[in-house]
Amino acid sequence: MLSQLSPTRLAELCSGHWHHSAALPASFTSAQIDSRMMGQEELFIALKGETADGHQFVSGLRPELGQAAIVERPAPDAPAAQLCVRDSLAALQCISQEVSALTGAVKFAVTGSVGKTGTKDMLCRMLAGFGRTHATKGNYNNHIGAPLTLAQMPEDTEFLACELGMNHAGELSELAQIVKPSVAAITCIADSHIGHFSSLEQIADAKAELFTGLADGGLAILPRDDVFYPRLAAAATTAGAAQILSFGTHPESSLRLLDCNRDDNGLVVTI
Repeated sequence: MLSQLSPTRLAELCSGHWHHSAALPASFTSAQIDSRMMGQEELFIALKGETADGHQFVSGLRPELGQAAIVERPAPDAPAAQLCVRDSLAALQCISQEVSALTGAVKFAVTGSVGKTGTKDMLCRMLAGFGRTHATKGNYNNHIGAPLTLAQMPEDTEFLACELGMNHAGELSELAQIVKPSVAAITCIADSHIGHFSSLEQIADAKAELFTGLADGGLAILPRDDVFYPRLAAAATTAGAAQILSFGTHPESSLRLLDCNRDDNGLVVTI
């Protein structure tokens, strides 16, 4: 999808300007935050981390392969084109939000205190049977990983399975506005990684922020057995969810687990 955004459009989205623009390709195929992973016609996002600064690696980019970078400060001696912006991470998020708006893929978002990655992986396997599916790599679900997932999405993607995580209130709301999922699921509410929260109620409210980004006609999927189900359902309704489905062993679950047994081939479940 990144290939639909010309260098000029990228500069407009990021409120930036190109340095060494003569070395620019017509478009980019994907984005990376690790310069060692750069391929042909890919865009390197120079981010400053706790142990390394991506700007240190801009000089190693290869303009003959159509590689370029988004930077907060230009490297004058680097031959590759560089889009100079105020904030590289904010630029990545702006680009990802535009990609999300352009794609025709059905977007799924998964969060929860436990089981996010496993649920996302199972969802990805299931969706792959119906069409080209792109998903979050591993558990890279934060304010960097989620936008990067979108920036790396192939143009022919039909389904997106995006895992979203958070450590503070407000973070999921921001990610949800970027992804704009058609289907948003919460696995459960628990005290794992309680971190900056003082209660499970606060965690539930922070997880429910996922629904604020639901696309029109969006579907919310909730854990019916969870003590916070009413709270989550109310939040989904307030956010405008067109439909709420639930899962669990509760008699009122939309998808009710009736039986679960293990055999030599894995698990056999009755729903």
